Amino acid sequence: MNRSLLIPLLLTACSADEASKVSEAPMLRLTPSEYHNTVRDLFGVAIDPVALPPDIAIEGFEGQEEGQIASNYLVERYQEAATHFSGLALQSPYFFICEDWEDMEDQARADCAWKSLQVFASRAWRAPLDADELTRLNTLFSDTLAAHGHESAVRLTVQAILQSPRFLFRMEPSDTDAASGWHIASRLSYTLWDTMPDPELFAAASAGQLETPEQVEAQARRMLADPRARQAVVRFHEQWLGLDKVHLNNADRTTYFPLYGTDGNLDFGEEHDFLEQDAEEEWAISLIAMRRSMELEAQLFVEEQIFDGPGTLAALLTSTDGYASSHTEGIYGGRSTREGPLRRSLNTDDGNLSYQVTVEPTSWDPTQRAGVLTLPAVLAGNAHPVHPAPVLRGKWVLERLACEALGQPPDEAAGALPPDVPEAEGTNRSRLESVTSNGSCAVCHERINPPGFALENYDSLGGHRTVDNGQPIDASGALDLRGGESLRFDSAVELAAQLATSAQVHDCYARQWATYALGRPVYGEEPSVAAIQQRFRDSGDVQSLLVDLVTSDLFLARTQETK
Repeated sequence: MNRSLLIPLLLTACSADEASKVSEAPMLRLTPSEYHNTVRDLFGVAIDPVALPPDIAIEGFEGQEEGQIASNYLVERYQEAATHFSGLALQSPYFFICEDWEDMEDQARADCAWKSLQVFASRAWRAPLDADELTRLNTLFSDTLAAHGHESAVRLTVQAILQSPRFLFRMEPSDTDAASGWHIASRLSYTLWDTMPDPELFAAASAGQLETPEQVEAQARRMLADPRARQAVVRFHEQWLGLDKVHLNNADRTTYFPLYGTDGNLDFGEEHDFLEQDAEEEWAISLIAMRRSMELEAQLFVEEQIFDGPGTLAALLTSTDGYASSHTEGIYGGRSTREGPLRRSLNTDDGNLSYQVTVEPTSWDPTQRAGVLTLPAVLAGNAHPVHPAPVLRGKWVLERLACEALGQPPDEAAGALPPDVPEAEGTNRSRLESVTSNGSCAVCHERINPPGFALENYDSLGGHRTVDNGQPIDASGALDLRGGESLRFDSAVELAAQLATSAQVHDCYARQWATYALGRPVYGEEPSVAAIQQRFRDSGDVQSLLVDLVTSDLFLARTQETK
């Protein structure tokens, strides 16, 4: 294909003047998950994702304007992805608007293909096409039809549509335009569904029925009842909690294999002769299944609490209704099964290792676990190989739950921490206190250490423990939040209960949802944010928070401004 035919399409979205604007409504590029979900829904078929460069996470979140860096490699990957997925047009159950396309006469076939491409482009670009866009598309289709025939013309035109900025970016109005129903439809769908608008949302935009907060609220409540909302809301929490870090856990085999690597926890769905393998390899394989199970358990916990349970932030922080599998039951000290709405199985076969994870509802010991703070995925994602990591865990509590930015530690800080070795003397807490109680480190660690020490009852894989190096664990502490609240606790369960009633924690959670939805930093002093936070402090209900967010001026009336 002549690549010059694609250049006008690739440049459609951005002019030199627009590039100089600073926007409150940033023109966000689809994240990899949004891209794949959109392709799936465009064609109406299941797809296998392709490798796309991830966004740089900003405050833990993808889809942020600051973290979306362009590169030649990114453009190449988009071109390869478009080539890969364009053939789905010929397989899609509803790409062609006419029946028996392949059996038509040439002219009728060409007419049907062109009309189908117009409908497809409008859906892919999430708004009607203007005359110039139609002309460029028609030129591309006609030229490739003459040169390569019907099927190639369809595929190559679809490739161009999938490489256009109109597809790759969530386009926003210029400085003189109000946000139209089409813009609002896309904002709603990518916030609540992580994908493109559905036919009902498109119809509402076309009919001018996304112009008032009441109209938007009606759509938002409909969308939250759809299964796609569950996936999107869980996706936010995966990033908020940093669940992906669990896959970096490299728990020490000597320390943890005797605890969690035996007694039937290696349930891989087929027989493996581990007697002929090195013990290190056996432990590595066991960790793969445990980490995947922890991640799945956390996802189901979030989904149940928000959509099938109380639906509150307090429930996320305090519920004892969890999930476990055969791979993690040792970490929980066994399983106390319960009736629950969700069960999920994952079969993995990468050609080298085949295993199955079946996660089922369980009840946690209420004296040992409560909510996200004690999820093994969170604890194992913030741990050293041998010992727990109070610094990492305390920092996570302050930054993710309380929105208290700590900044970067001094260069010498890492070298000052106690070595992570099995032969260490005393308790983890005493060793850390000895090196952080004085000098330049003390100011920050007065805040970091207490919530980190509250989690000392959990080892590097999240298993509950009562002694450390033969000594009783002291998980007590005190933390004065910057908003003025004072927390006093003797355990992680007590800390979780106090965080669940904290106004600052509720404000932080609401602000992080706003940042995630808008793709830019959001601050509490913005009038709309303060009002959203106040209502969330009153209700605590997560779905109500999302409705408040998408019906606010912050979400609906964002306009671009020039420098």
